[in-house]
Amino acid sequence: MENLRGKSVHAGLANVSGQVGRVLIKILSTMILARLLAPSDYGLIAMATTFTGFLGLFSSLGLYHATIQCDSISLDQSSTLFWIVLLIGFVLFILCIALSPAIALFYGDPNLISVTIIIGTGFIFSGAGIQHGALLSRQMRYGTSALIDISSEFISTAAAIYLALIGYGYYALAFMIVLQPLVATIGLWCSTRWFPTRPRFSTQIAPMLRFGRAMTLTSAVTYIANNLQKVLIGKFWGEEAIGLYGRGSYLISFPIDTLNNAIGEVAFNALSKVKRDAARLRRSFLQIYTCVVALTLPITTACALFADDVIAILLGPNWSAVVPIFRLLTPAVLVFAINSPIGWLLSALGMADRGLKIALISAPLLLLAVMAGLPYGPNGVALSYSAIMLLKAAPVTAWALRGTGIHFRDVFTGLRGALTASVIAGIISYTVKVELLAAAPPFVRLALVVALFSVTYVVVLLRSTTHKAVISDVLQTAKSLGIDPRKLGFKSAA
Repeated sequence: MENLRGKSVHAGLANVSGQVGRVLIKILSTMILARLLAPSDYGLIAMATTFTGFLGLFSSLGLYHATIQCDSISLDQSSTLFWIVLLIGFVLFILCIALSPAIALFYGDPNLISVTIIIGTGFIFSGAGIQHGALLSRQMRYGTSALIDISSEFISTAAAIYLALIGYGYYALAFMIVLQPLVATIGLWCSTRWFPTRPRFSTQIAPMLRFGRAMTLTSAVTYIANNLQKVLIGKFWGEEAIGLYGRGSYLISFPIDTLNNAIGEVAFNALSKVKRDAARLRRSFLQIYTCVVALTLPITTACALFADDVIAILLGPNWSAVVPIFRLLTPAVLVFAINSPIGWLLSALGMADRGLKIALISAPLLLLAVMAGLPYGPNGVALSYSAIMLLKAAPVTAWALRGTGIHFRDVFTGLRGALTASVIAGIISYTVKVELLAAAPPFVRLALVVALFSVTYVVVLLRSTTHKAVISDVLQTAKSLGIDPRKLGFKSAA
């Protein structure tokens, strides 16, 4: 168990390091590109990527996670899966070509034809690297994966900034989307040095396809339910409205997405390896869950409270209309943050069908909420979407956990400390912002209130019994890895 824990911690640290690098690049690119491009440029890309994003859910048929989740896999199986995924990539690219005129007609913008086709080429590039990435994850070589992620992000971002500077407009964003998987796939091939052979279908492939099918269908239904609002806003309110909504949605969910990318794959891998030991599985999941919510809740809460300064600094003065959207979507994003680890648990246990059933029931409710808010524009959609997410959070969580060995009260216990600390830190720091720092420059004000929020949050959180136990376990893990907690300022690991 200690060996697995050590590997998981090393993997997590490597993955987090990679995500920190990607975050810095994304923040810098957001600040630069938002000042070079108009909201309508982002809106046009959002119209195209809403459709290509849906197609992208089928790019691996869930075989990436099936490769990681299975107990063992041969090179022949890997080769067969590689050719299946690559074929899917070509099919999706052809679909982009075929559907691009219909997408352009739907929105009434012929520019969407070329944009959709350009973005569609990314399916071929990503398809050629998915199996290599899965093999790298099985080996827990997250340091290598992190280096590939940072390199591909940097190169694609640099290219986009250059294209924006020389006047390519929304095409700069389209090429950024395509270049990232191209560079990443080249890096994956060079790192694994694995070359697939001809496909050989066997009886072992069928269970992996069934597992992948359930995960893909769940993702597809969830994607439609969670992105239909963008389609409808673009259709009825235009490019600028969807550009503003898209930026607001992206920025408020950015911390959660980043953390999920950093921790989710490592957590899924670790849970998959202990899935046959109920006690270890329960303990590992609750540790992961408590740590995840302890990070995501304060970050998202702080972003929402100080949204005006965050948007002014990141996007500039032309994007002030994003602020209310940013704040109104916060409850929905918090629900996603709380439920994401449960999704990792279901996938690790091979219970993807449970996720599909939940998605099928949730989708009509989300559609009704979006339709109710649509007459009131992007703000109305954001409000109604968050409202329904909050209403269904508790029953969906209880249903998802049934039969997993984890109880609703366990999840609530892990959530309670972070939620209480976030509320207290939010009240104190926001009061200081309004009463004492209203006249300060945005950057100075944001730095001061975030520092106050962070210190208050940590002080309150450390008084939580649940989080004391988690911190103790983290310090014990550090000792097992040869790290002396006393050198980090801790008197004891217990």
